[in-house]
Amino acid sequence: LISSEPVLDVLYRDGYDAVVVDVTATALPVSTVAKKLLTGAYGVELHKIGMSNPYTNGILKTSGGKPDIIYIVSEKDDVPDKRVRVGVATGMREAFECQRLKKVLFYPFCISHEEEITDFVIQQFLLASYKAFTWTPKAKTYDGTITLAGVSKQNCEQMQRMYEQLLDAEIRPRIAAVEALPKSPPQLPRAENTTEL
Repeated sequence: LISSEPVLDVLYRDGYDAVVVDVTATALPVSTVAKKLLTGAYGVELHKIGMSNPYTNGILKTSGGKPDIIYIVSEKDDVPDKRVRVGVATGMREAFECQRLKKVLFYPFCISHEEEITDFVIQQFLLASYKAFTWTPKAKTYDGTITLAGVSKQNCEQMQRMYEQLLDAEIRPRIAAVEALPKSPPQLPRAENTTEL
């Protein structure tokens, strides 16, 4: 699903089980949204986890009806589109493998607030999400919903526009190609056994 509203507007209102955030090797928040979500006790707890076990992805269980935190280590030295691709693939895998999370929220994470969220980065975010669903074996048995949301209203509109382009360029042609395949394999004529004497 693609949300028409920003991540922070829908996260608590719409009852998500988890949200994916980006963190450093020691589990400090990277993106602006992650910084807002990891204030207080959860941020401190996650940082302790990161200090004792750096470069680790995982899920921080929360209480009080708040969404769990799926935290993904983001390598600041990598280019933004690579951070997004790796982050989405890792975050989706964490979500697919955790059977109790039925409603998970993703946003264009792995981008710091100083960096521009370009069309190319959004395209990579959407394409990585699509590929995670089609290539990850656990996705076939995932019994839940993944929602992609922007970080701002403008970013949501950008994401919707890029999603429509992805549908037209990648997804619909593949569906049409599969539908064009014959329903049953053609029968090959059998060769007669002949022997020459």
